[in-house]
Amino acid sequence: MASYDEIDHTADTGLTVRAATLPELLSAAAEGMFRLMYGEVPSTDRRIVFTVPDEPPVDLLYDVLAELLWRSEAEDLAVGHVEVVSVGAGYRVEATGASTADVELVGPPIKAVTWHDLVCERRDAGWFARVIFDV
Repeated sequence: MASYDEIDHTADTGLTVRAATLPELLSAAAEGMFRLMYGEVPSTDRRIVFTVPDEPPVDLLYDVLAELLWRSEAEDLAVGHVEVVSVGAGYRVEATGASTADVELVGPPIKAVTWHDLVCERRDAGWFARVIFDV
């Protein structure tokens, strides 16, 4: 079971995330990022789907989160659920949610994913990540 916790950070916000597998970690980090902004988001038939190539885990974490953030803004989607699955030589990311017009912000809008203190690595019997967001 994946979990995440909010990080208090000067002028920014962030998450620490733990999961059994890398795809679960990426999913939890993405859902956590959007929950910082929107809280719970209802799922509708609105979705974003894309693939990313297999790359070092820290780069993969950054790329998945940055792509989701950009696409959510471009396609007006407040993300509520994210599923990441390994496919061939990469990962398929599918995010569902609702129009941003249908949900209220509960936290500051996230402007960007940062490289500051970014961590994504195997630890003990699972995976750990830390990510700071520019708000």
